[in-house]
This record gives sequence, structure tokens and C-alpha cells, in this order.
Amino acid sequence: MRRSLSISLLALLSACASAYQREGPSGGYSDTQLAPNVFRVSFRGNGYTSPDRADELALLRSADVTLANGFTHFTVVDGQYRERQGAFMSGNQVYPITHPSTTKTIMCFRGAPDSTSLVYDAAFLCNSLGTKYKVSCQSN
Repeated sequence: MRRSLSISLLALLSACASAYQREGPSGGYSDTQLAPNVFRVSFRGNGYTSPDRADELALLRSADVTLANGFTHFTVVDGQYRERQGAFMSGNQVYPITHPSTTKTIMCFRGAPDSTSLVYDAAFLCNSLGTKYKVSCQSN
């Protein structure tokens, strides 16, 4: 009984993870242009969002911003990961939860640059991560 309740609770919680949307009370993305080809992109997850999901949705937003601004590729020049701890109560049981957030500073390019850094193809990433999370980049 207790195991089936735990599995049901886990399924319910994963369905409530932050979506790919502009930041609001349940999490989401935000971005700021810092220079003509440099942007700070953040994704804040709620207590039901895994760190991997927050990171991948920040990458998806980075690709979306890249394409929306007329670029084709980007590199991550700085990245930060943070967690805010919290808890919720169900009955007389307390469950710890973590709110992950990821911030990436990206530099965008028209065409793939000659670089020793990891270079992302924005259209490929929009397609790949967009398919995984069942969303499409707004720039497409």
C-alpha cells in the first residue's frame, strides 16, 4: 500500500514539473540581451522539476533566443546552477523538495565559429529538445 502510494505521488509530481513557458509562479524561462550577440538565459524550476530538465530547458531557450535573433549557433560562455530547498507536507509526512535553476550566458554566431568550445547548432537543438519535451521553439 505504502509503495503504491509513493509511486502514485511520484507520477503526480513529475506531471507538475515546470513547463517551457515565460517565467511565472510555477517556474519557467527568462532572458536578457547583454550585447548584440550575447544573452543571459535562465530557467527556474519548481519543486517538481529535475535538475536535468531545468538545464535542458535552459539550453532549449538558448537555442530559441539564438534563432529569434537571426543567429544559427551559440556557445555557453558561463553557466551557473542553483538550488533552493523547500518542503511540503502530505498527511503527517514531510517531503523535502528542491527548486533547481540554471543560468547560461551565451554568445551567438551566424554560422558555426572556429572554436575549441562546444558549439551548439540552434536549429538542431530546438528540434531535438523540442521533440523530447513536446514543445516547439517560438522562433520557428
